[in-house]
Amino acid sequence: MREEWLEERRKGIGASEAGAACGISPWKTPYSLYLEKRGEAAPEPENEAMRWGTALEPIIRQRYADETGRSVRLVKTLQSEKYPFMFASPDGEIDSEHGLEVKTARSDIGWGEPGTAEIPEHYLCQVQHQMIVVGYVVVDVAALIGGSDFRIYEVPADPELQQLIIDREAAFWEMVKAGTPPDPTTFADLKQRFGAVSKAQTVQASPEAMEAIARLKEIKAL
Repeated sequence: MREEWLEERRKGIGASEAGAACGISPWKTPYSLYLEKRGEAAPEPENEAMRWGTALEPIIRQRYADETGRSVRLVKTLQSEKYPFMFASPDGEIDSEHGLEVKTARSDIGWGEPGTAEIPEHYLCQVQHQMIVVGYVVVDVAALIGGSDFRIYEVPADPELQQLIIDREAAFWEMVKAGTPPDPTTFADLKQRFGAVSKAQTVQASPEAMEAIARLKEIKAL
């Protein structure tokens, strides 16, 4: 069952992967996502934070319904007709133009005042991706922070940001189809790309490796 699920995920970019494809995810780089999509690396195993997020999702969804008086319906995974490489699995839907995303967070870093659209940028990328796929004009984000701080955010569609996301994801997906990996951006990426430390005392780095290391230094400096 899990293998079938993983195989389905390799067919495109899901909303939760939008941040990684666009290079702004704090957990996954474009290169590591590329390896997963190519079937060259297994996705990271589910950790405790993921398990708790899944377990708390229906509770947070119900709290949102209680707070707003809105009925929330569940929806299946959807695929964009215009951009077939884009998929979305919203956590809920109020109507055809209004979606719901549920989140848990350990701290309020990156979260603004409730009622605003100020959510962490990787989550903003995720909900804008959802709007592209489904056609929502707004997505509410119901967040439980620190286990006791419940907040609701309202994120409207941002056409300019959405076009940027489409362009970046399209470029990423072309790399996946062509078998052309994105540049490594972390030391872990470099290890995956160029292998573990050689048993020889010294090795001559390839021009590609030197360019990647130089780029990594630039990124760290920024």
